[in-house]
Formats: sequence, C-alpha cells, structure tokens
Amino acid sequence: MHRLVRCSIAVLALCAALLSAPPAAADPGSAILDVRPLGGRQLEVVVHSAAMNRPITLWMSHPGPGAPALYLLNAVDGGETGGPPLLESRFAMTGRNAVAGASMSATAALNLALDAPGRYQAVGAYSGCAHTTSPAGRALVHSQLAAFGANAANMWGAPDNPAWTAHDPFLRAGELRGLALYISAGDGRPDRHDQLGASGVGGNPATLVDRAVVGGVMESVVGGCTHRLSERLGALGIPATVAMRPGTHAWPYWQDDLHDSWPIFAAAIGA
Repeated sequence: MHRLVRCSIAVLALCAALLSAPPAAADPGSAILDVRPLGGRQLEVVVHSAAMNRPITLWMSHPGPGAPALYLLNAVDGGETGGPPLLESRFAMTGRNAVAGASMSATAALNLALDAPGRYQAVGAYSGCAHTTSPAGRALVHSQLAAFGANAANMWGAPDNPAWTAHDPFLRAGELRGLALYISAGDGRPDRHDQLGASGVGGNPATLVDRAVVGGVMESVVGGCTHRLSERLGALGIPATVAMRPGTHAWPYWQDDLHDSWPIFAAAIGA
C-alpha cells in the first residue's frame, strides 16, 4: 500500500516553501486547519501555510497509518495548492518519501530533494529543464511565470543572484547521489498522445495544433536539457533511470511517466 499526496504549483517556490523544511519540523505558525473526507481513501486537507500566509488546499489519498509517501507536484497550469511537513506527523507516515514533478515542477522536485537531505529517497522529474542557469532554462522559467503575470526576479532575484545557482540541479547534480532517480522527456515529435482523440484534445483541431506546435517546441527544448542532465549524472557516476521518448509537452505523457517510475519509487520507499 502507498500514500499519495499531490500538490499543484503555479511557481517553483510554492511547494518548496511548504515541503522542504527539515523532516521533523514545519514553519512556525503552519497548521492543518481541516481534513474533509471525499469518500474512500480520498481526503481534502486544508493547511495554513506560514510561508504563504494563507490557507492551502491539497488532495490526499490516505490508506492508513504506517505508509510511506509520494508527493506529486503539478505543472505551472495545475493550480496553487501544497502540502507541508505537517502531513508526516498528522497521518503517521513512515518517513520514507518520494517526490515527483512535471514540467516546471520537475525542477522543483529535484530542488526539494537537494534542499532537504534525508527527507526523500526517490525523485521523479518529468519533462523539466533542470539547468535553470542555462539560457534555455532561464527562458523557460521567465516565460512560464510571465504567462501568469509573475516575475522570476521576485523568486530568485536578478540573473547574477546566487539563488539561481542554488536552485540549479544540474550544477548540484553531485548531491543527488544515493537517491533513486527517474528522469524523462520527449523529443517534441508528435506521438500517440498527439491525436484528435487523445486525452485533453477532445477532437478539437485547434487544441491538437497547439499541443503539436507549442508543446512540441517546448518539449524539444526540455529534451535537450534532460539529455544534458543525463550526461552530467553519467559523468559523475550517479545511477539514474532516464527515459527519452517521442512526444510533446502534455499531461498524458506524464501520466505514463508516473506509472513507469512507480516501481522505482516503491522499491526506494518500501511501498
């Protein structure tokens, strides 16, 4: 059995502020405000986040006490919710954790593991550009946040701010040693999820064109980033499962990635 906790993010810093505290601590003032049953093992948990200074709502699948945890971070358009370290003590988790993210949150997942050594035993990064200080990485961060009216400078400062380097998993790749790593990306070429009848397309030709063109260009950039991260890990002698495939920047591919990476996570966290 496993416990699955999902938090959606609109900026890379959101879940980092909520999830990267030391394993036995949470931000002073943070607290679980409400737990609402949704039926079966599904729960909606409302948390006051001291870091965000507002309530955060998250979805949780809770099989019972004594289970490890998998934290899933959504991409930039997945909403704004999160899950703090409070969950570990409230729901009697084992302290064995995996974290995975898609698109922008793929880099966030890697950074969470880097900034909280010992909290996570496995990390999944689906279609992310981990080299955030590279020209492509900076462009992706700025463009994705700008699409929602946000400014990357408010997150990590000016381009010469050390915070950019501190949040670049490519540069800190040596610190990923010992983690079970699953890293994936497409090459931008349309594949089986890029059809009129595919999930999220709904038979709409305009949606399909957007996925194929915009999602294709984005995934080709991301694929290059992922290839370089793979080479970096190989040069450092750090084992990782790297899945390079056809496909665009789209949710159905990340669902496949989650299923493919689960056996690696399960082995690492004892699920």
